[in-house]
Amino acid sequence: PSKKIEMLNASEFRMLMNEAYTNQNAIDGGNRQLPYTQEQIDNPEYDIDWQDMAFRTGIGHNQNVSISGGNAKTIYAATLNYLDEQGIFETSDWSQISTRLNIESQVSKRIKLGVNISYNRIDNGQIETDNGNNSVPRAILESFPDRPVYDDSGNWMVADNDGYMNPIALLYGIHQKRITNKFIGSAFVELKIANNLTFRSVFNGDLQSAKYDRYIDKGVSSPGLP
Repeated sequence: PSKKIEMLNASEFRMLMNEAYTNQNAIDGGNRQLPYTQEQIDNPEYDIDWQDMAFRTGIGHNQNVSISGGNAKTIYAATLNYLDEQGIFETSDWSQISTRLNIESQVSKRIKLGVNISYNRIDNGQIETDNGNNSVPRAILESFPDRPVYDDSGNWMVADNDGYMNPIALLYGIHQKRITNKFIGSAFVELKIANNLTFRSVFNGDLQSAKYDRYIDKGVSSPGLP
């Protein structure tokens, strides 16, 4: 990403942790052992930039096709639009298909008919954003930079992070998708009764549905996850 929040690297984090322990000992006369040696500060085994691992450059593209035509009695227009976007968070995405059809026909000198139909479908791949310590945006800013992404077995490291979940485990181990469908239709009948008198009747319909899927991989576990 082009703009990031400046965070401590592993060495800086460990140095400040030692300073915090030293200051607390000076305040209350304690004798707490410093959590890191100078060697561990100078040469941390892990130095993770969680923002680099969680963010990506968002890419999107949009295609649109439209046709229109008609004759002396009937006119029509149709459009098809497809939008596909990758979010700036890994695994987040948005795809949308929209269609529209308009038809009007003068079936006789006195009667005109028309139809307007549109359909919209959205597939939205979502990330965890509203679950306390397990919120991805919060976890990438508050997770320790000296903790590993994976354990020795190649599984996500989900503990030993002061209560915060591994942001990468949250991104790739929690799968959330919301699919919405919306159909809107209208039709009209227009009757010319006299030169200055026209009757018009309009019929409208609206149908919507939504589906939300969510599942968590077995390797991701935390008391805060529902």
